Amino acid sequence: METFDYSTLFHHNPLPNWVYDAETLDICAVNQAALDHYGYTRDEFLGLNIRDLRPPEEVHRVAEIRHMFDNQVGNLRLGVFTHRKKDGTLIQVEANGHKVELHGRPCVLVTVIDVTESDYHLRKHPDQLTDIEPRIGRESHYSGLAELKVAEILASISDAFYAVDRNWRFTYFNKEAERLLGRSADEVIGRDIWEVFPAVVGTVLETLYRRVAEHDLRHQMEYYYPGDGNWYDVSVYPSGGGVSVYFKNINERRAAAEALNKAYAEKISIIESIGDAFFTIDRDFTVTYWNHTAERLLGVNRTDLIGKNLWSVFPDAVDLPSYRYYHQVLETGHPATFEDYYGVWLEVNAYPAENGLSVFFRDITLRKTHEQEMMALNAELKRSNQQLEQFAFITSHDLQEPLRMITSFLNQLERKYADQLDERARQYIGFATDGAVRMKQIIMDLLEYSRAGHPDETALPVDLNGIITDYKVLRSRVMHEKNVVLHVPELPVVMGYKAPLTQTLHGLLDNAIKYAREGVPPEIRLQVEDTPEAWVFHVLDNGIGIEPQFHEKIFIIFQRLHNRDQYGGTGIGLAIAKKNIESWGGRIWLDSKAGEGTTFHFTLPKPDHA
Repeated sequence: METFDYSTLFHHNPLPNWVYDAETLDICAVNQAALDHYGYTRDEFLGLNIRDLRPPEEVHRVAEIRHMFDNQVGNLRLGVFTHRKKDGTLIQVEANGHKVELHGRPCVLVTVIDVTESDYHLRKHPDQLTDIEPRIGRESHYSGLAELKVAEILASISDAFYAVDRNWRFTYFNKEAERLLGRSADEVIGRDIWEVFPAVVGTVLETLYRRVAEHDLRHQMEYYYPGDGNWYDVSVYPSGGGVSVYFKNINERRAAAEALNKAYAEKISIIESIGDAFFTIDRDFTVTYWNHTAERLLGVNRTDLIGKNLWSVFPDAVDLPSYRYYHQVLETGHPATFEDYYGVWLEVNAYPAENGLSVFFRDITLRKTHEQEMMALNAELKRSNQQLEQFAFITSHDLQEPLRMITSFLNQLERKYADQLDERARQYIGFATDGAVRMKQIIMDLLEYSRAGHPDETALPVDLNGIITDYKVLRSRVMHEKNVVLHVPELPVVMGYKAPLTQTLHGLLDNAIKYAREGVPPEIRLQVEDTPEAWVFHVLDNGIGIEPQFHEKIFIIFQRLHNRDQYGGTGIGLAIAKKNIESWGGRIWLDSKAGEGTTFHFTLPKPDHA
């Protein structure tokens, strides 16, 4: 978002611009071009009233400007004024104004053009023109040489020009006037202006001409001529009871100025409508803009900030991150996003600009409160999980001894009293022994689950080919018995935790063998995909498959989809795999269709993305 100080519509305008309060006439914003041209510092200029720019004899014209704005809308040509620079130099300027709203108050945006050195004969020495024009009307008997000299001077004027005497008869009408107004000099010289151009009668232009002639004033304005539908820049000078007028077509300039002012006003409206607080500062940390949201959020009115040093208004902020980051952005030219605390928690985005910084910030106190609460809850949960895991570990060890005792005594009972037991008794002993064995397996799996997700090792290069070689050796008998076909290409070396990665891969391959279709030899494929962010593992089988409604349930501890008579196990293997994978920042999911096989996918983030 652009502001006064950074907008190409205001700050970078090569013409002097300023904004003044329409009621108090105090200047409340100024661009660099105005500072350079008038010789003031920013603080000095912002301390001025528009009356201060005028010499005493022109202060009375301020009332004229107010009257003009009360009666017209849109862009308004204010006229030609004498302005005084800081060093006392007097200059002539053309001023253009446009009503805007700033800081919630009605204001006027002013653009000026220094015309001191332009149009030499009319602007720098109007007294010469005043002397020449009456001679055109009153001294037609002068020699041809004198008339030729007058004509040469007037012809040198680039603008359209005409003169009328005290009786409002044309005494001169140059070529450019002929071209713009579509009337020849021969046609108008000696005739009454109000008869030649009746469309002017009763308009502000007639009023202006009569006032200039009567009060010996000079004036400049933009005028819409209803006779041809064009806009003109008109400068009127008193001349021997009549007036001398030079003018030029400004349709294009006016359209451009109106578009410029409209765009500028729209940008100011946008700045004020954004939800974020926003301000701008120059390279000296002078505040050049401060929007309503910033006022509300930090409780400081913009009138107490504009034109002042940021750190003088907020001296206690020099010890905060903002101070360090703002200097850093100015020095490096790189934007910065950070959090800061100044009564409330703020998320701050600082962007470099040609002449300073644009800063957006918002209140994130609620979010920070939630984050802190979440961190406290996570810490408590971590402590609870550690206690639970410690309990599971201790309990697993403690339960194994009584289970071994139960199994041992059941075996002794069966051996010692075998000849005294009937078939029903031996069956009961078998049930009890099998239950003890399954209980031991559950305890061992619980022990493994409590250890999962907490690798004691650091991430190191892991050769996946070695993990698969070990698996083939460990499972050689069951692979031979079930005619397992395992397709594994040459695998990469990855950065990871060898023990949990081995446990995860072996567990998924075990499942692929265990849940094979009746009478169909298990065929398993292991693939590893290299992506910019992670290694992606795929374990594909041709087994029994899993119905879609169970795709999430199977990762929950002790969740089984089949009875123990069909498929053994405790229902904890996939829960261990999920816990391992999530511990290193990965994720696991599956694609499956009942009766057609299953593909498990999991990721191992690369070090830069972990």
